[in-house]
Amino acid sequence: MKKHKLGIIISLILLFVPFFWLKPGEMNLGGDSGRLYFYDPANYLNIHAFYNYLESGFGVELTNYIYLPYTSLLLLLKCVFKSSTILISLFNGLILSVGFLSVYLILKELLDEKVNLIKSKCIELSSILGGLFYILSQISIFSGWERPITTFNQVFLNPLMALLILKFLLTQRMKYVILVIFVSFIFTPNFSIEGAPTFFAFYPITIVFLILYVKFVKRIRIKWKLLSMGLILFLFAHAFHLFSTVQSIFSPGSSYNQTIFAKVGEIGSRNALDYFISIHATIKSSLIWMGLAQFQNKPYLVVFIIFPVILVISFLLNRGRTLLLTGLIFLISFYLTSSITDAGFFIYKIL
Repeated sequence: MKKHKLGIIISLILLFVPFFWLKPGEMNLGGDSGRLYFYDPANYLNIHAFYNYLESGFGVELTNYIYLPYTSLLLLLKCVFKSSTILISLFNGLILSVGFLSVYLILKELLDEKVNLIKSKCIELSSILGGLFYILSQISIFSGWERPITTFNQVFLNPLMALLILKFLLTQRMKYVILVIFVSFIFTPNFSIEGAPTFFAFYPITIVFLILYVKFVKRIRIKWKLLSMGLILFLFAHAFHLFSTVQSIFSPGSSYNQTIFAKVGEIGSRNALDYFISIHATIKSSLIWMGLAQFQNKPYLVVFIIFPVILVISFLLNRGRTLLLTGLIFLISFYLTSSITDAGFFIYKIL
């Protein structure tokens, strides 16, 4: 705790910041889902999670069961705090606080070495700035996480889960696996078919990075049996929604079957790829990441060349394996999400 004192203090401050965003009795219910579970979680649980069946070729899709853990938690908290305003502010605070703290701790782990006092202070400052940049950068702010659909909890879940998985790989302690399973169970929508696009965009490449980091940078032997056991336990914990989802996917005529197997442009298709193709020109993260999205055609656009310059200089001045691995994974991710070439866009469509 003493080692991370400043980071913890900042995270506590961030936890209370959203309580100043809404007036007493005021609610922010934006987003596709309406987020009425903040207003009346009991009725939402009863009507939407238990009895709102969706038709499919198989019969029914019981995918709304994914909201049971999350809405049940909200129901318990609503009984304690009574106010929906407080509930919304609390969850917004958790997003800010946990998102910052997770990135801060990940960066400290990646940068932490046996160094002198001056370098140690630099690592602390870099980790704090990295955490603040994550939650305050344009790509975080403009994503609209404060008024999202349920699956947008990824803003804090992604770094939190990455931190827990990293801690497990470094220590081989099952307590981190239990924490991963517990957190994923509470926020089941992010680990269901509704959260599939963001899940597969983040976790595969992140887990590959963490395994490579632990194995080749930290030179720690990975106990694959423990890792496999953790995966099995994860699947068991989510079996209550995965089973019905798999049934629906392979059930001709269901919405999920159409989404996954229907051809692009097919009549009646709900294929998400159609939508992605239609809007891909407006979502280039290469523009967002460099801060160019709102500055296009401006004379001072050239100023933003500083970001790739910093990146190149970092590679030239630092020859450690951590930076090399981090840089390679970053460039791969950046290439896949930037759509700056036809080849890159083709690969993205395949994924």
